[in-house]
Amino acid sequence: MTIEEDSDSKLIDLTISVLDKILYCTWGDGQVEGLRWDILRSACPCVVCKGDHKPIDELNPAPYEEVILIDAAYIGKYALRFLWSDGHDTGIYSYDYLRKLCEWTQKA
Repeated sequence: MTIEEDSDSKLIDLTISVLDKILYCTWGDGQVEGLRWDILRSACPCVVCKGDHKPIDELNPAPYEEVILIDAAYIGKYALRFLWSDGHDTGIYSYDYLRKLCEWTQKA
């Protein structure tokens, strides 16, 4: 991966829209992409939620439609951890994983 590719996938800004229930990500290449909270919660990469680390295309956001994003915390310079209204907070979402989620939701 070149330096340019690294900077393109770097998360520059994060905006939590309470009204829309969307997390907006601004990437190093200038792209701004939104992720619905129910999809983001459904995509939690922790072992408790995924067990066998299911692929993105098997996400089921339905059980999380009422779950609210409470807070987001940066984990170093490579990931985010979210606190959800259902008490869950163990998933660490790498920037690469978040970018893949954004791309997947644009296709779906």
